[in-house]
Amino acid sequence: SNNMLLPSYGILTPATALLGTTRMRVICDWNNASADPCRSATYGEAEDYSVNVISNIPCNGAPAANSVVGPTYEICPGSSIGIGLASNYTVNGISYLWLASTTSSAGPRTTTLTPTSAALSVPNVTASTYFMSVISCSAGGTSSSTPYQATVQSVVTNTPPYFEGFEGITAENKLPNCSWTASNLGPNMSNQTYTMTNTNNRVPHNGSKFASFYYGTIGSSYFYTNGIYLTAGVTYSAGLWYTTEIYGYNNWTDLSIMYGSSQSTTGLTTIASSNGPAISMVYKLLSNTFQVPTTGVYYIAIKGTTGPGYAEYLSWDDLFITIPCTAESANNPTMTLTADSPTICAGETAHMTATGADTYTWSTGDMADNIYQDPIYNTTYQVIGTSALSGCTATLSQMITVNPSPMIYVFTAKQNICAGETTSLTGFGGITYTWSGSSSSGSVINVSPTSSTTYSVWGANNYGCSAMAVQAINVNQLPTIAATTPKTDKICEGESVVLSATGGSSFVWVSNTSSGLLAGANVTVSPTIPTTYTVTGTDINGCSNVATVSQNVDACTGIKESSSSTIFSVYPNPAAGEFILETGGELDEVYFVVSDVTGKEIMHRAVTEKKSTINLVNLSNGVYFLKVSSGSSVHTIKLIKQ
Repeated sequence: SNNMLLPSYGILTPATALLGTTRMRVICDWNNASADPCRSATYGEAEDYSVNVISNIPCNGAPAANSVVGPTYEICPGSSIGIGLASNYTVNGISYLWLASTTSSAGPRTTTLTPTSAALSVPNVTASTYFMSVISCSAGGTSSSTPYQATVQSVVTNTPPYFEGFEGITAENKLPNCSWTASNLGPNMSNQTYTMTNTNNRVPHNGSKFASFYYGTIGSSYFYTNGIYLTAGVTYSAGLWYTTEIYGYNNWTDLSIMYGSSQSTTGLTTIASSNGPAISMVYKLLSNTFQVPTTGVYYIAIKGTTGPGYAEYLSWDDLFITIPCTAESANNPTMTLTADSPTICAGETAHMTATGADTYTWSTGDMADNIYQDPIYNTTYQVIGTSALSGCTATLSQMITVNPSPMIYVFTAKQNICAGETTSLTGFGGITYTWSGSSSSGSVINVSPTSSTTYSVWGANNYGCSAMAVQAINVNQLPTIAATTPKTDKICEGESVVLSATGGSSFVWVSNTSSGLLAGANVTVSPTIPTTYTVTGTDINGCSNVATVSQNVDACTGIKESSSSTIFSVYPNPAAGEFILETGGELDEVYFVVSDVTGKEIMHRAVTEKKSTINLVNLSNGVYFLKVSSGSSVHTIKLIKQ
């Protein structure tokens, strides 16, 4: 395998090469770049090609398996590439049919008509393409090679931040990608790129790779970046670093950074300029800020202008397009942060609102424009607002001061009361108080609820913070007390009667004629004059109510009862023990019966005389009843023994 110039790209004959497998390495000559192997190569770049060396041994059957090889890097749209078979056949009678597909390795495929050799040059490749060769033997038999894909680099568009230091170029005078262009790129041309340090102060700013303008062409030369998407309203910063040779020649009259809507000199707007000769023996920064009038894709142009002189090279490196977000940057959102109240009481909620940005991130982790927080001590909250336009942020802080709230308690003298009673409520823990249902601001109030009620008190401290306590007052209704007498008309003086009370669990009686008290639901009384009795009944809750009953009393003296035939009189009445029953009229079949108040008969006999003595001396004092019967007439007289 020798370095040689191919007489023709394709099959070599035994007259020009050895029999057998030959692998050739072609060194491209820039001055002969039209030769097929150099159409896709850069100056000094070596490319390997496989060629068939035809022997006199005929093929037999299907050729051995093979694969297609080609460039291992992405190619620029419209480039020409050389492809071939990885292995050469050492027999003759072999033919090749090349197929291509831009869809997939499985096809569908189109037939590549020429050449029909083991290697070929494919011009103007505009899309990623799969190549395969169908290899046939003239004696019969066919095999297909493993496909090879030529990858075409797509159009490159970036968004800021954008940096280019040429560290990705693979060889000198290569551009960062296929979407870059230059006025006249190549050795001894006005635009050049380098992979290492060179003479005349051609050195990188960072890394090992950089670009230069060469003074060989008087006037302006341009490098154009790929498209960069820029947004109207955003302030961008553009810059690069440049240096010239060490002698300080001033023939490089201008170095400018510009932008335009195409990769041409038409409509370029200057971003930054050296504003005179670009002279620097060490790398110097050229930068400025700018805005674009409308949102879209723009191209950054680096213009170098030279006149007659001796500074051969103007080198530059590390181009950047950024969105500055410093504290003074116009790209930062103009934010405000407010709190409904920067001072709250413990237990209260703080509400804070941020405005002026598009998105927000709080120190609490919240992402809304406003937050509600319940701090228990003094806390500083921070919010970062981001501009959707520039991506820049602004940070604001808000301190929330938390004053202590009082511990409020309420006590009552009596939690369970009866209807109509009054109890007191006392608040503790505050300086001032506000009571529900009361206009008092003091610590003590008196209440007389008619039904069970819960009272609330808000106590405030010297910070103005307040807290609440509650106290329930249970109201028991009064019992319904009733008092009755069995003698609703009257009783005789000295007669006893049992009074009854209901509606309570205990009772106390008092009369309007005596200061004495009687206890019990049933009490026996013997009033001598008409008397009103008041009973106080108390239920199991300790609540009391009253009822009254009046008892009429009659002296029951000089009682006379008469019928159509007989007149009766009894005297004296009251008496110490002996009563006189005097009758008038007929005495036939006249009887009397004496009984006590319980109805028990004490004595009875027939009346045979006008005057009869009824002797009750041996009986106890009290009321007795005398019933006198005469024929069908019956009369009852009350006897009072004293």
